[in-house]
Amino acid sequence: MDIKAKYVFKYDEKTLKKNYDNFLSRLQEDFSGERLDALMAMYETDHIRENYMIAPASGMIYFHNCYIGGLIDHVENVVRNAKALYSFYKKSGGTIDFELEELVFAAYHHDLGKIEDGYGNAHYEINQDDWSIKKNQQYFNTNKKRMISDIEANSFQILNKFGIKYTQKEHIGIICADGLYSEDAKKFLMPKSFGEESQLKTRLPIILHSADNFAAKIEGDEYYRFIGETKSTLQSKLFDE
Repeated sequence: MDIKAKYVFKYDEKTLKKNYDNFLSRLQEDFSGERLDALMAMYETDHIRENYMIAPASGMIYFHNCYIGGLIDHVENVVRNAKALYSFYKKSGGTIDFELEELVFAAYHHDLGKIEDGYGNAHYEINQDDWSIKKNQQYFNTNKKRMISDIEANSFQILNKFGIKYTQKEHIGIICADGLYSEDAKKFLMPKSFGEESQLKTRLPIILHSADNFAAKIEGDEYYRFIGETKSTLQSKLFDE
């Protein structure tokens, strides 16, 4: 199977543009007022639009949504999961100590830094090295032109550059979206002290991380079903070659 043609480049230009326009429509459903105006101004900026439209969610094929346009699909999956988990958590008796809009905002922007650095330098670029593609299935490399390599830092740099305000809970949610995969998140999720003063003051980051984790795992499952493999057998084949 030609993975590059049938998966990595599965969206044509028309589909990519349609996906982005649909994304903007959903933003207008979830936000309003000055916040929506600021978000639309950001997402309609040429370099943000161009880089987001084609951005993958990851660089290696056996991670998640490693294809042109994969980041938008991933973000929308996280938003959908976050809303569902919010309802489930509330119906199950959990304490909701944040606004739904705060959770949704953090979900939309938890991977904002994977688009670019805010100055037109895309986070990912297409890998031109045939050896690493064949050996590691790495179709995208991180762009060395970026001033800041940290995804969360880039996310806040972009929001700040466009004057988009966010609450403290949204801020912490974005930091903690990757859970223990992120060193910054560990400061909140694994505090050195067990005292109340060191504990998370909101459940938002926990729900958002779950939404992100579920999305990534399901997206990975979709890829393995697409090629008729499992993650373990695929990686075994790659490393045995």
